[in-house]
Amino acid sequence: MKGITLLTIFSIFEVLLGLPFVHDLSSADVSTILNAMIASDSNKAASGDIKLNYQNMASHKDTNHDNAPKPLFESVNSNLLSKPTYVSFINLLSTYTTPNIDQPDPTTTTRSSAFENFLNSIKSTLPVQTAFHYLTSNKYFVGEWADFEKNLTSLWLTPYENGNSGFKEVFSGAISNGEVVGFSNWVQFYELEKSKFYYKK
Repeated sequence: MKGITLLTIFSIFEVLLGLPFVHDLSSADVSTILNAMIASDSNKAASGDIKLNYQNMASHKDTNHDNAPKPLFESVNSNLLSKPTYVSFINLLSTYTTPNIDQPDPTTTTRSSAFENFLNSIKSTLPVQTAFHYLTSNKYFVGEWADFEKNLTSLWLTPYENGNSGFKEVFSGAISNGEVVGFSNWVQFYELEKSKFYYKK
């Protein structure tokens, strides 16, 4: 399982589809960028840093029967989560306390500050620099890092529904009418399990 920078890699994929590029990216371009970013990721979890207990797949017929009564995460190396990118990311996640996208969730100054700190922690990492260099050198994105950062901020933080945003749907988790509609982040899942989060579906 990869580190927080790899989370950024897949979120950058979302960015590749959402930023105002000069011309379109092909699927081959996206594949090239992602492969280069993954290869350059030195911030990933090492073997043994994360131990999982997969158990059994959830039942589709009887949601009251729990085939996986124990937590998914057996352990996560605390040294991994103490890295600056993880620390800033977890701090940003803590500003999202309203997963229900049917309720208002305005961006606060605390969240904006936490997001800025997160961007500062990832912008010098090789995967992010690799993506930015590829996009600018191939004229997919024209501008400086500050321009790219503004687009990232707008794409991730700007609400596009009553209580939803790109960051919430991908990273912190989004719920509508009691159903999970977006959640692609193992760090948040681990943090929720530590808080005795329980799920059946």
